[in-house]
Amino acid sequence: MNPTTLSPVERIGIPHSETTIGETYDCEPTLNDQQVFEFCRKGYLVLEGVVEDEVNHRMMDFVDEHPEHQPLELLTEDWFVDGVFKNPQAAGAVRSLLGKDFKLPQTLCNHRAPCPAPPQGWHRDGGSIYTPRLDYLQVFYYPQDTPKEAGPTEVVPGSHFLRTKANYMAHLRSVKLSVPTTAPAGSIFITVYSIWHRKGRSTTNGFRNLFKYNYWRTTEPRRDWKLTPILTFLGPLSTATLLRAV
Repeated sequence: MNPTTLSPVERIGIPHSETTIGETYDCEPTLNDQQVFEFCRKGYLVLEGVVEDEVNHRMMDFVDEHPEHQPLELLTEDWFVDGVFKNPQAAGAVRSLLGKDFKLPQTLCNHRAPCPAPPQGWHRDGGSIYTPRLDYLQVFYYPQDTPKEAGPTEVVPGSHFLRTKANYMAHLRSVKLSVPTTAPAGSIFITVYSIWHRKGRSTTNGFRNLFKYNYWRTTEPRRDWKLTPILTFLGPLSTATLLRAV
């Protein structure tokens, strides 16, 4: 087989059958109407400390031995897939936003940044598109405590609605409404792919580890998260409005 046609995991000798590639997952949704509205409005959701300490400790041991940008061996580790990709709180939120049988991540990266360091430039990731549908989520996981001194990712709430070219964003230094995603170890934050973000300024010593991966929708959008009783009587208009938002 031509090496250029191999997937990243195949290039390091791991068959797809031993990874999450191509797998779908389903679980109970955990977000209600108000939480789905809030996610659509702000473009992100932070779940603090949801990954178990044992998994976080194993992750920190792992990154010390595997400091590379794309540690694909993790896709074969049940303790990681179950503890992070299928984490009940995080997967429940993904299920609420993407519907049943969503696709599990097929790759991941560790944005391992030496500290101290200046802030990164504001950007949205390549491939961002503008659509009223939510078919794709970009998710971040901190295996270690990440206070402001460690340079956590900063996001701009609502920026996923702004149609701005990358070269217009590059000159910006600080954005008044930006929010640092400071969080304890084991925190996961879920974002709309096109949200503005950057690595914040760090002033401490050492390394900040941040794992980044994605989930995909496989079913048509419908209001099948946890329903808020006060909204259920509003009829077709409210349901249509929600579905246009997600």
